[in-house]
Amino acid sequence: MFNNMDRRKRIIDLQSILLGICVIAAAAIGNFYTNGGKSFEAVNMYGDTVKMYGDGIYAYNSVSNVSNYFGSGIIIIIGGILLILLTLWKNRPLWAEILRTSEIVNLVYSSACLLFGVSMNQLYFLYVACFAIGLFTAYMAVTDLFNIIEVPTELKNRSLKGTGIFLIVAGVITALVWISSIIPVSVSGEYGALLGIQTNEVTFGIDLSITCPLVILCGIWILHRKDIGYKVAPILLNLLISVAIMVVIQRAYCLKLGIELPIQALICFIISFVVLGVIALFLFIKLVMKLKKAESKTPIK
Repeated sequence: MFNNMDRRKRIIDLQSILLGICVIAAAAIGNFYTNGGKSFEAVNMYGDTVKMYGDGIYAYNSVSNVSNYFGSGIIIIIGGILLILLTLWKNRPLWAEILRTSEIVNLVYSSACLLFGVSMNQLYFLYVACFAIGLFTAYMAVTDLFNIIEVPTELKNRSLKGTGIFLIVAGVITALVWISSIIPVSVSGEYGALLGIQTNEVTFGIDLSITCPLVILCGIWILHRKDIGYKVAPILLNLLISVAIMVVIQRAYCLKLGIELPIQALICFIISFVVLGVIALFLFIKLVMKLKKAESKTPIK
């Protein structure tokens, strides 16, 4: 039994390091490789003229979308390095195991955006590998983490209404931000203004169908003092922290690429997500410290 558990941990560690290497390679090549190409204009399926980036891996993506890929690429590189360092840390304390598992989940999210959002290019199979490895690793890591975490009775006896309400509000706000972007173009039929050269926006689909409902549901679980809520919350809080940092970097790349930012985008995309990220950071640290008191007797190797 012990040998099987030990073997499983080694498999997770191996997959985590491989995932870190793959995502770092994918993001670094995307962000820094150049073939000297120039931007050009293309007409999308809606008849709109779209400015294409024209250089490197993201040559056949619109300039506005590439600014987002560059921003998320920086976060992916940082997340990949952090994942490798945490994995190489033997006898990790509980907070490090929570952070590592959270980073794996974050990288699955980011890999999905690359795989399903970026126009097909030379890195397509690398994107497939990142998503596949991340998905299987996340399943194993999250399962093991849930078995390790023991929610202390004193934590369940204390009211964590603030954390529960915050998660519900964060899920609703995120959904409303995306909905506020979708409804106007749906009414006008001018999808090209939102999508550029893409046929759909993968971030909207993932967040509205999975992330936002899960964040809201986790808040409800905590309000009802269910164990699963306390176990899932750190992962989702870490995701909100990463999104806040990513949004700031993405907007910086927008300015670098000469994309004008309307005041509405500044308020909706930057201020709202940054505020949510700062609160999430505080709650993440607070909750992890409380869970640390009930660290399992089984050592994390």
